[in-house]
Amino acid sequence: MVKEINYYYLIMSENDILENQVIEEIIRERDNYYLGRKKLKDFWILHSIDFIQSESFDKKVKETNFYKNLSNKNLYTLISLDKDFIKWFALRLGYFEDINTKIINKTFKSDGITGTFILNKEEINNSPLYYKKDNYSELNLLKKYKKFINIYYNK
Repeated sequence: MVKEINYYYLIMSENDILENQVIEEIIRERDNYYLGRKKLKDFWILHSIDFIQSESFDKKVKETNFYKNLSNKNLYTLISLDKDFIKWFALRLGYFEDINTKIINKTFKSDGITGTFILNKEEINNSPLYYKKDNYSELNLLKKYKKFINIYYNK
């Protein structure tokens, strides 16, 4: 029986996640790989960082160089059960601050935030990977990103 599940995530800006062609290509290829092998999807993109409902988490995010240097505070999260995928994704895109590491140099620029959280067996039903499609209705308004969005909702 599963006692806990580790989730790994990257937090990025709205512009990066929705306009970066490299990100769109990586996600599309991974999605096609899973579909071709009839493998259950173990990653998701969430609009916002509300998957961890905690004031201390919000505070940590707002203390990062990434957040402080953003002009548009709309954030997206790529979240996965696969630690290696998130590590590889972060390395492919640039430098990501680890949410659990104390920032020493406050002058560097980062491309986002990375981290891990754990749900125990009592919390598994609250998994961010099991959100309903309806929670993403505002994304459907972004016609500019229709092709990108359709990948995730299999329309």
